[in-house]
Amino acid sequence: MSSGFDRPYAGTWAVVPVKPFGQAKSRLAKTLSATARMELAESLMRHTLQVLRTCSELANVVVVSQDDRVLEIASELGAVALRERSQSNLNRAIMQALGYITSVGGKAGLVLPSDLPNLHQTDVAELLNCMDHTGSGIVICPDRHEQGTNALLLSPPDLLNVAYGPQSFEAHVRAANALGIDAHVVRAPGIVLDLDTPDDWKLWHAQQPLFERRSVRRYSNALISRTAIERLVAAATWAPSAHNRQPWRFVVVTKESSKLELAQAMGDRLRSDRMTDGDDSAVIEADVARSHARISGAPAVIVACMSTADMDHYLDDRRARVEETMATQSVAMAVQNLLLAAYSEGLGACWMCAPLFCPDVVSQVLRLPSDWQPQALVTLGVPANDGKPANRKSIQMLTRWI
Repeated sequence: MSSGFDRPYAGTWAVVPVKPFGQAKSRLAKTLSATARMELAESLMRHTLQVLRTCSELANVVVVSQDDRVLEIASELGAVALRERSQSNLNRAIMQALGYITSVGGKAGLVLPSDLPNLHQTDVAELLNCMDHTGSGIVICPDRHEQGTNALLLSPPDLLNVAYGPQSFEAHVRAANALGIDAHVVRAPGIVLDLDTPDDWKLWHAQQPLFERRSVRRYSNALISRTAIERLVAAATWAPSAHNRQPWRFVVVTKESSKLELAQAMGDRLRSDRMTDGDDSAVIEADVARSHARISGAPAVIVACMSTADMDHYLDDRRARVEETMATQSVAMAVQNLLLAAYSEGLGACWMCAPLFCPDVVSQVLRLPSDWQPQALVTLGVPANDGKPANRKSIQMLTRWI
């Protein structure tokens, strides 16, 4: 048994029960080979533990399993590796782990499966924030079918006997009610999907770009073919647009001399603007150098522009402004399509809003038609790194239901 979190034992612990990799994902047998299923199970477990390590709200993580390889990986990733006493009994294994948490002074236990591909630290925080201020209670996150239990937070850890299996969501709600406890039900977006069935697999692949795309600012020297870039632009043009007028326009910049000229001109305007603000000269030059490197160092740059030539035209300013906003929104959706397509192609990309601060400069350098208004700049290339970890606010903070 080992631990590597170096945090106080008191607090909330996560419990991750894991089958032997060779027995996992049997319902995906028609979709994946046995080797692929084993690799998937290990990859998902690693992802889950790595996410949980970033959650400062957690005291530690317990991985309970009968498999030597699983326990070895758990130790490598700093979790407590707990050998399962029962053979292939999920509920007993979880209760064993919850009992361990109680024995070391843990105040709450969060049970999570190891196959949540979209799990993010904000999902964990959302669950923990729902716990009663007294520190006791039950929080449940069902699966996307509202049948299984994909997260179960218990405080204290031994508050009830877990009841995983068919219809476990309903079973856990009933168990809470039997104790006179009103369970909090949370549908955290990164927890509701677990990979069990071919339908889960299909849905995950469809959603993967949405959850896994990151802004990448550093690229290798590998060039991108014109054909690949044309595929990205084509994907962008399939975005929805106001009146279906498709007000987007694109300028693809791949010549080194053109990228340098654009980076230099935009940098000069950035420097002038920040000097007007009275900023420190060293800070200004660092900002200019960073901007120059991002633009000139990318194998390709795509400048997204907006044209109102085909939009409706009104005599009054109010409706004219609305029509322009609709065109702007349309271009933004096209850029999102482009970014997702780049991810799907294995390319890195980064959206930059800088052209909005110097549209005249961009227009002059790129010799744009008079109706092409620069809106955004996207750098493209083969990623030199994975990009920075992304954080997202809880949807509870951002959503109002009426």
